[in-house]
Amino acid sequence: MAIEGWVWSVIVVLLSATPAAAAGRSAQTPWGTEWMWVVGIAVLALIVWQISQRWLAESRDDEEEPAWRWDFTEVYPYYTTPPPPETIAFELSEPRELTVALLRQLEWKRLEELVGAWYAAQGIVVQATHPGTVGGSNLLLYRGGEHRPFACVTCSPPHEPSLNIRRVRELAALMASTETAQGTFISAGEITPEVRAAAGAEGVERIDGPGLVARFAALRVEDRDRILHAVLRDDYRTPTCPNCGVKMELVETATKPMWRCPNFPRCQRRMAARSG
Repeated sequence: MAIEGWVWSVIVVLLSATPAAAAGRSAQTPWGTEWMWVVGIAVLALIVWQISQRWLAESRDDEEEPAWRWDFTEVYPYYTTPPPPETIAFELSEPRELTVALLRQLEWKRLEELVGAWYAAQGIVVQATHPGTVGGSNLLLYRGGEHRPFACVTCSPPHEPSLNIRRVRELAALMASTETAQGTFISAGEITPEVRAAAGAEGVERIDGPGLVARFAALRVEDRDRILHAVLRDDYRTPTCPNCGVKMELVETATKPMWRCPNFPRCQRRMAARSG
């Protein structure tokens, strides 16, 4: 922690004057050494006071922003960064249009990035939360300048659709904990009638794969190109470990193949491998 410049000036002056003062008093009085102790204690008290004032100021600054709020642009800077003026040069093998088939190939993290960027392109501030206990990912939506979200979003990958009802319930719990009235359940695949009924009972909007593709197509061309270029970078199919943030590895188990974190056994996170 930095000390103010004037504090250092006082310390230097006192320390430079101490030897001369102590030498002069040693010849006249028996407490020349004690004078050095007095100066040392005064300097120490001054430093402690300065540090405490700085610590209190930093504590007040920390209290101004809620602890649960963090800058989403640190993780996904392209969410709120204006598109570059030049046209993005795509690789020949890189798709330039979002389709339902391409949407179903995205791993859960890239699906989250796509949905978050879609909202951000509409001027909405997006914050990612920790993935749910049954997979998928959750986003909180903010209007500019507000500190409380106005909506919650759950993004469900296409594999393991049997877990979607539980994901809807987790979304409802997130809405209750954040005191938001709006919720949206977005699936990269189809939404079964059972899931639609469960979402309707919770007052949650439902968007399936074709619906997301249609909404994404309504963005400006430059926004679509910018988002796809970022989402489809390198490997966008292999799932990311929600705990460690690294690509998982496919392993064979006694019953079926599974995605497992490469940090196993320290990290026990697994995901079912999609079929087809």
